Amino acid sequence: MKITNIGAIVTPVGNSYHSGDKQSELDFIENATIYIENGKIAKITREHSSDAGDLDAEGSIVIPGLVDSHTHIIFGGNRSQEFYQRASGYTYSEILRSGNGIYKTVRDTANSSADEIFTQSMKRIADAVSHGTTTIELKTGYGLYEKEERKLLDVARKISNSGLVSTVLTYLMHVLPEGESEEAYEKYSEKILSSFRNYISFADVFCDEGAFSPNAAKAFLKFADNLGLGLKIHANEINNIGCVKACSGLNVKSFDHMIHANAEDVETIRSIGSAITLLPLTVFALDESYPDARVFIDSGVPVIIASDISPLNYNANLIFAMHLAVKYSSMKPEEALTATTINAASSLGLGEKKGTVEEGKDADIVIIDVDDYTEIPYEYGINTVKKVFHNGSLVFDRTKQFKL
Repeated sequence: MKITNIGAIVTPVGNSYHSGDKQSELDFIENATIYIENGKIAKITREHSSDAGDLDAEGSIVIPGLVDSHTHIIFGGNRSQEFYQRASGYTYSEILRSGNGIYKTVRDTANSSADEIFTQSMKRIADAVSHGTTTIELKTGYGLYEKEERKLLDVARKISNSGLVSTVLTYLMHVLPEGESEEAYEKYSEKILSSFRNYISFADVFCDEGAFSPNAAKAFLKFADNLGLGLKIHANEINNIGCVKACSGLNVKSFDHMIHANAEDVETIRSIGSAITLLPLTVFALDESYPDARVFIDSGVPVIIASDISPLNYNANLIFAMHLAVKYSSMKPEEALTATTINAASSLGLGEKKGTVEEGKDADIVIIDVDDYTEIPYEYGINTVKKVFHNGSLVFDRTKQFKL
């Protein structure tokens, strides 16, 4: 098949992180046609022929399928009451220390069946797809103990087999169970990681105030590295307790959150060739101060934007995340698009297959109902996504949901 009458393809190019000035470089192919064969982009031309079975883009903009590289989308229950607590002045840390927050989701997840969690999670994933996401990272983390973590892993594998999106599975050492010692639980998590190693691609750890110490995070990630897994880390969300420095000798693909990063952190991340992931939807949910992306981009550190959808931040809309990053973190629209495509794909080890609209790559394509790509973050309040293709298959069509 082919997609014809494309107003313009707007895409970064290449297979790896874009940093510095390159993060704002995009290619533009006007009046284009995309040929799709066996789930891949076979050819891109500027011809205008049309055959039966072709899809007419009607002059719309085409961008790569968005890549959500950091999510907590698999869980049971909800934390709606916590939203009202925060609105009345309670902080994230206060709620966590009271035994709620993440711990409430742990209880809700334990009390939910795998089928219930799968059904709830697929609704959230379908919403993400409707806003242009074609690849999504799936973390465990709300089980804490092996039985419940395995339940979440089984749900993640079932989602992977659905064909709706491409997935990357991550085991997350999330928080310390009440009454456990950090050293003993870190060793216990290593055992879980070993048993999951054939089903996951990454290991992640929450290293912050109220979560795990730099020493525990380093030990866990070093063990994961020895297993051959990719490494990610939540750091500097609540406070800066030295997690970046502690893990600087490891091959960490991305340091996520980074609200409280200092100059030493920025230089460390740049020097080891890693990247940072901004999570503006969570900053929005917590009403915190947004990190300045310019500090990272102008220092040569690749910047990624992800949703961080969770029970706290019930939102997987990467276009709204782009809007917030442009408005509050000083990103250019070009940088925001790169952050949600090739940089996010590269952080998951998928840069050679995902993240750009180029010949030979997977046909993950989003048709956007705008006249210019700069309208994408601007028109955040309405869904401008018209059609979404994942591996060449149409997985979302807004024109069939509504009579337009």
